[in-house]
Amino acid sequence: MNAPVHRLPSPLVGTASSDGQRALVVCDWSFKRRAPWQELLERLALPDTAGFVWDARRVLSGDPTPQRGPSVGALARAFEAFVRQVTLERQRALEDVTVLGHGVGAVIVATWVHDYAPRVRAVVLAAPGFRDPIPVNVLAGLRGTSARLLADAAAIHAPTLLLDATADRRSTVAARDVFFARLASVRKVRHPFEGPGASLLTEPTWTWAAETIRRFLNELEAGPVPPPDLLAADASGYTYEEFRRLQAPGGPQFAAVRWIMRTLGKLSRGIALGWETGFDSGLSLDYVYRNQPAGRLLVGRFLDRVYLESVGWRGIRQRRLHLVRRLSEAIVEIARVKRPVEILDIAAGGGRYVLETVKQHPDIPVRAYLQDYREENLEAARALREAWRLPGIEIARGDAWNLEQGLPGGRQFDIGVVSGFYELRPENAPVLSSLRQLAARLRSGGLLLYTNQPWHPQIEFIARVLRNHEGRPWIMRRRTQLEMDQLVATAGFTKTAMDIDDAGIFSVSVARR
Repeated sequence: MNAPVHRLPSPLVGTASSDGQRALVVCDWSFKRRAPWQELLERLALPDTAGFVWDARRVLSGDPTPQRGPSVGALARAFEAFVRQVTLERQRALEDVTVLGHGVGAVIVATWVHDYAPRVRAVVLAAPGFRDPIPVNVLAGLRGTSARLLADAAAIHAPTLLLDATADRRSTVAARDVFFARLASVRKVRHPFEGPGASLLTEPTWTWAAETIRRFLNELEAGPVPPPDLLAADASGYTYEEFRRLQAPGGPQFAAVRWIMRTLGKLSRGIALGWETGFDSGLSLDYVYRNQPAGRLLVGRFLDRVYLESVGWRGIRQRRLHLVRRLSEAIVEIARVKRPVEILDIAAGGGRYVLETVKQHPDIPVRAYLQDYREENLEAARALREAWRLPGIEIARGDAWNLEQGLPGGRQFDIGVVSGFYELRPENAPVLSSLRQLAARLRSGGLLLYTNQPWHPQIEFIARVLRNHEGRPWIMRRRTQLEMDQLVATAGFTKTAMDIDDAGIFSVSVARR
């Protein structure tokens, strides 16, 4: 579901100053009863801080069906919109925002911090319900999201306070053990509470909770927590170690799966195309975008449907929807002050998402320059351009790692696009070089749309079984969202917005030069 963005209420609690520099934003998951946030925030009495509560029940009442409630990803997306609204309308920096969640609300907060990598002041997680038994018609995807957070907690660097509840289920406490141990936060503190998590932030524990939170935040005043430098994460760190492990030979089970996909699997048109051109090729992605199962015999079409419905390809199609929407918004924004709008896609593949978006705006003059280094991708883009009658589109061979080699000299653009490309290169130096070259080709105030793959549940299967466009094992090094955002910032851009699919696999971000 697309979670709605709610209007920003007045501060729930104005402490020393309702218009103070700082903000405390609470993610409220209390779908059965109203949580006593006002009492807790009053006891906190944080100076120069205004409190805001985001009520997940308003999202729950928006669109859940009797069969399936909203996903954790959808709620994290709505929480992102709310926090951004707080910072924009109340003129506060993210660095001055503390976020707090309780139970499942803490899982939503942790998901937001993991997926969106915000530079917040601090995170307070009260008895996060990683293993809470929530019915799927109330909340979908809690188990899968919790597993992802536990496996990838090292992507979280924000100062974190974990308020634990030792009387909760053994599996829940064990999950918190794993999560806290793997957190990469330089400043992380865990305080036990001898009772059930449900009563952790209620009377009579308000005083203890308020004092513990206040003490943690006061300790941060001793000195700012510097953000980690992840530009060298391609040479050390946990994603680098994962990448090295994937380069080692896999077990015999992967050889068996690879043999099946090379034989019976070729009855599927998508799998056959992957072996012909590479599963990461522009032609393969264009086939996934079309999402029309095909193959030889009934078994081939069945295998193709299973192939196209894999979690990774579903995420790819969601990435395309996010990219088309953000590109459409960028075109409209630029068109308000400048026409024609000029777009540069440095690794366009078949160019479907750019051409599709331009087609949606026949009233706005758009010039687009699409480049790619593979002739079959250029031919596919030209075929779409002719079919959709888009004369303002230039399509040419080019090198995304060396833009000066193919681009017309001195030409400037309003919007730059790089989708699904940097994810193919594990090293950061060439990515940063490409971003800097792209920044030089964008006008001041121009917009960059870039993608990232911070997580993939099938990354080992892909590395052991599939082949890339170079005919080699498709081994990827994940970049956390914070790492990718730091590369973009180092190249001279300021991030302004982001989307990510519910499984947390593919993100689409917007940054301004």
